[in-house]
Amino acid sequence: MQTQQQIIHYLVITLCMTCKLTEGQCRNPNTALRGFFHPDNQIYEENASVNYKCDPGLKTLTGGWWSTITCREREWSHTPQCIDKTDCITPEVLHAQIKPRYVKTSYKNGDTVHFDCDKGYEPNAGNSATCLNGDWTPLPICEPGDKNACPAPPKKHNAVVLGQDYQPSFDEGTVLEYKCRESHEMNGATQSTCEKGGWTETGSCELKADRPAPTKRPSATGDLGYSDRGTGTTNPGSRGVGGQNCPDPPLITNGDVISQVNKAATYQCANFYKLVGSKTITCSRDGEWQTPPTCEANFCKVMGKVSYLMELNTAKYINEGASEYFQCDGRWYRYSAIGTCNNGNIHFRGCGQYDWAIPSVQ
Repeated sequence: MQTQQQIIHYLVITLCMTCKLTEGQCRNPNTALRGFFHPDNQIYEENASVNYKCDPGLKTLTGGWWSTITCREREWSHTPQCIDKTDCITPEVLHAQIKPRYVKTSYKNGDTVHFDCDKGYEPNAGNSATCLNGDWTPLPICEPGDKNACPAPPKKHNAVVLGQDYQPSFDEGTVLEYKCRESHEMNGATQSTCEKGGWTETGSCELKADRPAPTKRPSATGDLGYSDRGTGTTNPGSRGVGGQNCPDPPLITNGDVISQVNKAATYQCANFYKLVGSKTITCSRDGEWQTPPTCEANFCKVMGKVSYLMELNTAKYINEGASEYFQCDGRWYRYSAIGTCNNGNIHFRGCGQYDWAIPSVQ
């Protein structure tokens, strides 16, 4: 029997269904959740996150006792739902698909699911699993039918594979060709061949010679592998650049002097940094240089454990406005999310989430 408080809460939610939303806001999910939301508001602002918990004897679709939804452009990242503890969430099998192709969000205790292995793969023991008191009986394993076949080729930074659609398995002898992005060139072999289950080594995509390359000396912080190319102070030594009275041009952090003509010096920043100020300065008759430009960070840094993603053992850097792929964890481990660097925040999309953002690591 409903309490008076529950009835009032229901009436408030019903009346608020006619409330006008401003841009980006979301209404209370107002679903037959069999649980509760926190915070339990009628209107939520853009990017607001709401936790929800299921009643005793129930669990969320993520399998835990609580989960989170996020408001994005008047839509929730997913529909909150609670299922019986004896039910099972949708199973995932590497290199396999559930058949028939229609996949439910959850399965009842006792349901059996059948799988089809992807092309080039075969089940090593059976092709089905049964939901038993909230857990699946051992899931099948799809192994390459050709023991010498290769998995999908490794991703190469700043490169794509030419003339070949993605597939989870490649026959032995397959040759793939990598192509670097326009600002880079391949240093080493451009082709990789599938041999005895593995891919042969290829070169790396490096910045073209006419662009500034990061210096190879260790930096003061050790973060990016770039050296601190000075402190912005004038070098007391003199090479007579453009005249007897002009000392060497000032050094700048994370940048270099790339040309010196007469009494003019031109600067360029290392990769992941942007130049602020005039790139060319001149030396006066008094032997003093104009104020040099500075090189400001123009990237996002991701490292460690990020929600919904596999933990990163090493830091990954993304240029401002650029995107990188990240491997999902949990039930979405077969998939990737794309992360885009935007004004110091990394905006992700994928892994079963509509999108979410985190600040760049400092």
